[in-house]
Amino acid sequence: MNVKAAQVTYGIIYDAALEIAPMFGYDPADVSAVMTAIAFVESTFNANARVKPPHTARGLLQINNITQKEAEQELGLPASGDTKIFDPSYNARLGVYMFCKRLKRCGGDVKRGVVAYNQGNCSKPAQLRAAVYLLKWQSAYDKVVPVIPNQTIVRQLSWY
Repeated sequence: MNVKAAQVTYGIIYDAALEIAPMFGYDPADVSAVMTAIAFVESTFNANARVKPPHTARGLLQINNITQKEAEQELGLPASGDTKIFDPSYNARLGVYMFCKRLKRCGGDVKRGVVAYNQGNCSKPAQLRAAVYLLKWQSAYDKVVPVIPNQTIVRQLSWY
């Protein structure tokens, strides 16, 4: 894992989490650690990442068209299409919002929240489909926490 990329990504996500995480009752540092690991799994910290058609996931946190529209509407942002989705800060804002929303829907269980981020929900079938994804996320999380700038704030998640 590229340590500098992890630190920069954490900072970008943390800025978004400062605004979004408290709306759902979550700590921004904890959410940022989880989301930085998701960013590694989703894009290897590449803000310009995109999947091959017919899929539409784009950017740092691989936000698809449907998720983008939903998050923009709920956050009261104008629809931006491709114009902003590759901006890491904008992408992080949408991704953090959707993660926190899904985490809340999954009862605050972080692993189920990670599954829901990947699958759209945290049902048992979704958990089975996302088993490999979850293992990749766990491995990335274990590597991210020691290198992020605010590691003194981030702890082994009490809600994890």
